[in-house]
Amino acid sequence: MRAREVVLGLAVGAAGCGGGLPLLHPAHVEPEGQVTGGVGVSGQMVVGAASRTLQQARENTSQGSAVAGSSAGLYRQGALAAAGLAPGVAPWMGARVGLGQRSEAGLTYSARTLRLDGRHALGTGAVALSLGLGGQALLARREEGAALRGVDLAGVSGYGLDAPVVVGWR
Repeated sequence: MRAREVVLGLAVGAAGCGGGLPLLHPAHVEPEGQVTGGVGVSGQMVVGAASRTLQQARENTSQGSAVAGSSAGLYRQGALAAAGLAPGVAPWMGARVGLGQRSEAGLTYSARTLRLDGRHALGTGAVALSLGLGGQALLARREEGAALRGVDLAGVSGYGLDAPVVVGWR
């Protein structure tokens, strides 16, 4: 019976796999009043077929050629690569504060995303299980490098909620 519960738990956990972002925090929460933070730079590169498609779309734009016929599909793929993969270098920063009662709150900015979250940890020893609720906003962005004619990435924005469950040990 125990093995079946473990397999069921793993299956449920894997069922929601998708485009998750790194949380940038462990399962253990900060003590009350304790503040931690970090800053840095992250980079995202586009490689392979997506890189070639994006480069060809940029070349079409720089040459002023009409985007029609067979090149229109390639151009759309390049626009999707620019919007979805967002190549470039960006800053990130985050801070967390212990609220007491084994709870904490955090605020993180990472390139195009602003995230505010709160969470509570079960367990104070070597092993902790934290349950959280976070809200994030995907901020509009300016396209870096050669812009694609007719593609305005400033309107690519949105928001969402997440409920992370994190297990950790020290």
